[in-house]
Amino acid sequence: MEININSGEQFWNDFEKYLKHNNRFFIPNTIRQILDKIIIDKTFNGKILSNEILYRGRKGRHLCIDNMGAPNEEESNTGRCNPKGIPYLYLSRDIGTCISELKPNIGEDVTIGSFKINKDLSIFSLIDNVYVGDKFEVDLSLFLNFNFSKFVTVDKELNYIPTQFFSELVKNNSFDGIEYSSSVYKTGKNIVLFDTNSASCFKTELYKVNNIYYEYEKRV
Repeated sequence: MEININSGEQFWNDFEKYLKHNNRFFIPNTIRQILDKIIIDKTFNGKILSNEILYRGRKGRHLCIDNMGAPNEEESNTGRCNPKGIPYLYLSRDIGTCISELKPNIGEDVTIGSFKINKDLSIFSLIDNVYVGDKFEVDLSLFLNFNFSKFVTVDKELNYIPTQFFSELVKNNSFDGIEYSSSVYKTGKNIVLFDTNSASCFKTELYKVNNIYYEYEKRV
């Protein structure tokens, strides 16, 4: 399969098709070199400092802090950044994003856990960073954030493969996690940590969902 390297968007689309339908675990060196160049660029270097507070939510009442962490290996399902069986810790910058990510119903209870970061972390941040390079690389960096934030509803096990693959490349370049825009909360920021012990839950709070707001447009 030929990969388009003239357009950042088309490159990612071809890369997705390649991983899903051609070769899942090994990619040509030309593709790897393009992705590595984006990952090692200092434009995307972010930090989360020790003792910083992030949030994680669960539907229902889970007031015990031990119930708020990442699932164990046996219970870890497919996620945007992690394949099944490899747990990562998904957190949000604020409570509003955290609740929105759960997509609760009106009247439903949600438990929010506050997590303290245990050490300074190096984060690959796709938010508010403008890559300085040729048009192809700029387009690819913008499209990366779009795809990490894209709302996926069908066949997650297949459609999450490209972002899982990229996350593993980031992980193996000595980053501790990835920051990306929320797919359901306009200004929301999500963070996934590769080491589930990088942050510890120190308290829980119970919230009730009172309202849900939808934006919509007529399709032509």
